[in-house]
Amino acid sequence: MSIFTGYPFSRGSVHITGSDLGDRSDFTTGFFSDVQGVDIKKHIWAYKKNREIFRRMETYRGELAGSHPSFAPESSAACVRLHDSQSGDIQDILYTAEDDKSIEEFVQKNVGTT
Repeated sequence: MSIFTGYPFSRGSVHITGSDLGDRSDFTTGFFSDVQGVDIKKHIWAYKKNREIFRRMETYRGELAGSHPSFAPESSAACVRLHDSQSGDIQDILYTAEDDKSIEEFVQKNVGTT
């Protein structure tokens, strides 16, 4: 599962630091730096939506905990491992404010660019 923001609100910068080709540039990614926090909110929403899509796939057999936020064990968002596909009416995961915080921390630690 991957999440991409085609038009982020956050802005970074690249500046020349000298006239020599070997001079390092001053580079700041600016990830999640928008004042309103729109970019991080989009990623939290997208994480949840992607997870719900995957949970409904016939090949779904659970999740690898290392690829997800660290949810509290008693949380309904905690990762699961299955031996068989799920059946019946699959209900959306109910996330708590604590779960959202875990997603936010996970996204901030694992953000990258393409």
